Amino acid sequence: MIARDGCAGPERIAGFCYMNNLAIAVDRLARGGRSVAILDIDVHHGDGTEAVALTRPDWFFVSLHQSPLYPGTGLASRGNCVNLPLAAGTDERAYLGALDGALRLIADRKPEVLAVSAGFDTYKDCPIAGLALDRPTYRRIGERIAALGLPRFGVLEGGYADALPELIENFLLGFF
Repeated sequence: MIARDGCAGPERIAGFCYMNNLAIAVDRLARGGRSVAILDIDVHHGDGTEAVALTRPDWFFVSLHQSPLYPGTGLASRGNCVNLPLAAGTDERAYLGALDGALRLIADRKPEVLAVSAGFDTYKDCPIAGLALDRPTYRRIGERIAALGLPRFGVLEGGYADALPELIENFLLGFF
Protein backbone atom coordinates (compact mmCIF):
# COMPACT_ATOMS: atom_id res chain seq x y z
CA MET A 1 0.00 0.00 0.00
CA ILE A 2 1.74 3.08 -1.20
CA ALA A 3 0.50 6.63 -1.30
CA ARG A 4 -2.02 8.74 -3.16
CA ASP A 5 -1.87 12.38 -2.04
CA GLY A 6 -0.78 13.12 1.53
CA CYS A 7 -0.19 9.78 3.20
CA ALA A 8 0.58 6.33 1.95
CA GLY A 9 -2.26 4.70 0.08
CA PRO A 10 -2.77 2.40 -2.88
CA GLU A 11 -1.26 4.47 -5.71
CA ARG A 12 1.94 6.37 -4.87
CA ILE A 13 4.26 7.69 -2.17
CA ALA A 14 3.66 11.25 -0.92
CA GLY A 15 3.83 13.42 2.17
CA PHE A 16 5.96 11.90 4.89
CA CYS A 17 4.79 8.33 4.23
CA TYR A 18 6.41 5.54 2.24
CA MET A 19 4.10 2.81 3.56
CA ASN A 20 0.78 3.07 5.33
CA ASN A 21 1.64 0.91 8.34
CA LEU A 22 -1.82 1.33 9.85
CA ALA A 23 -3.61 0.23 6.66
CA ILE A 24 -1.30 -2.77 6.38
CA ALA A 25 -2.10 -3.82 9.97
CA VAL A 26 -5.84 -3.27 9.49
CA ASP A 27 -5.76 -5.26 6.26
CA ARG A 28 -4.12 -8.15 8.10
CA LEU A 29 -6.76 -8.06 10.86
CA ALA A 30 -9.65 -7.77 8.40
CA ARG A 31 -8.36 -10.64 6.26
CA GLY A 32 -8.28 -12.67 9.47
CA GLY A 33 -11.98 -12.04 9.92
CA ARG A 34 -11.83 -9.20 12.46
CA SER A 35 -14.05 -6.14 12.07
CA VAL A 36 -11.91 -3.03 12.43
CA ALA A 37 -12.54 0.67 12.81
CA ILE A 38 -9.85 3.27 12.20
CA LEU A 39 -9.67 6.58 14.06
CA ASP A 40 -7.24 9.10 12.59
CA ILE A 41 -6.35 11.90 15.04
CA ASP A 42 -3.41 13.28 13.07
CA VAL A 43 -3.76 16.95 12.07
CA HIS A 44 -3.63 16.02 8.38
CA HIS A 45 -6.42 14.18 6.61
CA GLY A 46 -5.55 10.51 6.20
CA ASP A 47 -6.28 10.52 2.50
CA GLY A 48 -4.22 7.43 1.77
CA THR A 49 -5.97 5.45 4.50
CA GLU A 50 -9.31 6.70 3.19
CA ALA A 51 -8.41 5.66 -0.35
CA VAL A 52 -7.75 2.12 0.86
CA ALA A 53 -10.83 2.08 3.12
CA LEU A 54 -13.09 3.08 0.26
CA THR A 55 -12.12 -0.17 -1.47
CA ARG A 56 -12.82 -2.14 1.71
CA PRO A 57 -16.48 -1.94 2.80
CA ASP A 58 -15.59 -4.07 5.84
CA TRP A 59 -13.51 -1.17 7.23
CA PHE A 60 -14.83 1.95 8.97
CA PHE A 61 -12.64 5.08 8.89
CA VAL A 62 -13.07 8.33 10.83
CA SER A 63 -10.65 11.25 10.46
CA LEU A 64 -10.44 14.38 12.60
CA HIS A 65 -8.14 16.84 10.84
CA GLN A 66 -7.44 20.52 10.30
CA SER A 67 -8.88 22.07 7.17
CA PRO A 68 -7.67 23.76 5.15
CA LEU A 69 -4.29 22.07 5.44
CA TYR A 70 -2.18 19.67 3.39
CA PRO A 71 -3.23 17.50 1.58
CA GLY A 72 -6.44 19.52 1.09
CA THR A 73 -8.75 16.51 1.18
CA GLY A 74 -11.29 15.20 3.67
CA LEU A 75 -13.88 17.92 3.35
CA ALA A 76 -16.82 15.52 2.97
CA SER A 77 -17.68 12.05 4.19
CA ARG A 78 -18.33 9.29 1.72
CA GLY A 79 -19.16 5.61 1.94
CA ASN A 80 -17.58 4.03 4.98
CA CYS A 81 -15.35 7.07 5.59
CA VAL A 82 -16.38 9.90 7.91
CA ASN A 83 -14.42 13.14 7.77
CA LEU A 84 -14.59 15.73 10.53
CA PRO A 85 -12.62 18.78 9.35
CA LEU A 86 -11.66 21.25 12.06
CA ALA A 87 -10.77 24.92 11.70
CA ALA A 88 -7.35 26.28 12.60
CA GLY A 89 -7.38 27.36 16.22
CA THR A 90 -9.66 24.51 17.35
CA ASP A 91 -9.18 24.19 21.11
CA GLU A 92 -9.59 21.30 23.53
CA ARG A 93 -13.32 21.79 24.13
CA ALA A 94 -14.21 21.78 20.43
CA TYR A 95 -11.77 19.01 19.59
CA LEU A 96 -13.00 16.71 22.34
CA GLY A 97 -16.58 17.40 21.27
CA ALA A 98 -15.72 16.27 17.73
CA LEU A 99 -13.81 13.28 19.10
CA ASP A 100 -16.78 12.24 21.23
CA GLY A 101 -18.97 12.32 18.12
CA ALA A 102 -16.43 10.21 16.22
CA LEU A 103 -16.26 7.69 19.05
CA ARG A 104 -20.06 7.37 19.12
CA LEU A 105 -20.00 6.56 15.41
CA ILE A 106 -17.32 3.94 15.99
CA ALA A 107 -19.21 2.42 18.94
CA ASP A 108 -22.36 2.18 16.79
CA ARG A 109 -20.43 0.06 14.26
CA LYS A 110 -19.41 -2.40 17.00
CA PRO A 111 -15.93 -3.20 15.66
CA GLU A 112 -13.84 -5.91 17.26
CA VAL A 113 -10.65 -3.80 17.10
CA LEU A 114 -9.87 -0.09 16.97
CA ALA A 115 -6.79 1.12 15.08
CA VAL A 116 -5.62 4.67 15.84
CA SER A 117 -3.50 6.87 13.60
CA ALA A 118 -2.00 8.71 16.55
CA GLY A 119 -0.72 12.07 15.40
CA PHE A 120 0.55 14.71 17.80
CA ASP A 121 0.79 17.56 15.31
CA THR A 122 -2.52 18.83 16.74
CA TYR A 123 -0.48 20.36 19.57
CA LYS A 124 -0.66 24.14 19.89
CA ASP A 125 3.08 24.59 19.34
CA CYS A 126 3.38 22.34 16.30
CA PRO A 127 5.35 24.31 13.70
CA ILE A 128 3.47 22.91 10.68
CA ALA A 129 -0.19 23.11 11.75
CA GLY A 130 -2.66 25.31 13.58
CA LEU A 131 -4.81 23.39 16.05
CA ALA A 132 -4.57 24.47 19.68
CA LEU A 133 -4.46 21.38 21.89
CA ASP A 134 -2.49 21.52 25.12
CA ARG A 135 -0.36 18.86 26.80
CA PRO A 136 -3.05 17.45 29.17
CA THR A 137 -5.50 17.11 26.26
CA TYR A 138 -3.66 14.05 24.97
CA ARG A 139 -4.36 12.09 28.14
CA ARG A 140 -8.04 13.01 27.79
CA ILE A 141 -7.99 11.83 24.18
CA GLY A 142 -6.45 8.51 25.24
CA GLU A 143 -8.98 8.11 28.06
CA ARG A 144 -11.93 8.70 25.74
CA ILE A 145 -10.62 6.14 23.26
CA ALA A 146 -9.98 3.63 26.05
CA ALA A 147 -13.52 4.16 27.40
CA LEU A 148 -14.85 2.36 24.31
CA GLY A 149 -13.50 -0.82 25.88
CA LEU A 150 -12.24 -2.16 22.56
CA PRO A 151 -8.98 -3.93 21.93
CA ARG A 152 -6.91 -1.20 20.35
CA PHE A 153 -3.54 -0.25 19.00
CA GLY A 154 -1.99 2.92 17.67
CA VAL A 155 0.58 3.81 15.06
CA LEU A 156 2.65 6.94 15.57
CA GLU A 157 1.94 9.55 12.93
CA GLY A 158 2.98 13.22 12.92
CA GLY A 159 4.35 15.28 15.76
CA TYR A 160 6.98 17.96 15.37
CA ALA A 161 7.01 20.02 18.58
CA ASP A 162 9.70 19.75 21.23
CA ALA A 163 7.02 18.49 23.64
CA LEU A 164 6.44 15.33 21.55
CA PRO A 165 7.72 12.83 24.17
CA GLU A 166 5.41 14.30 26.83
CA LEU A 167 2.45 14.38 24.43
CA ILE A 168 2.93 10.70 23.59
CA GLU A 169 3.33 9.79 27.27
CA ASN A 170 0.14 11.64 28.18
CA PHE A 171 -1.76 9.89 25.40
CA LEU A 172 -0.47 6.45 26.44
CA LEU A 173 -1.36 7.08 30.10
CA GLY A 174 -4.96 7.49 29.01
CA PHE A 175 -4.93 4.93 26.20
CA PHE A 176 -3.92 1.95 28.40
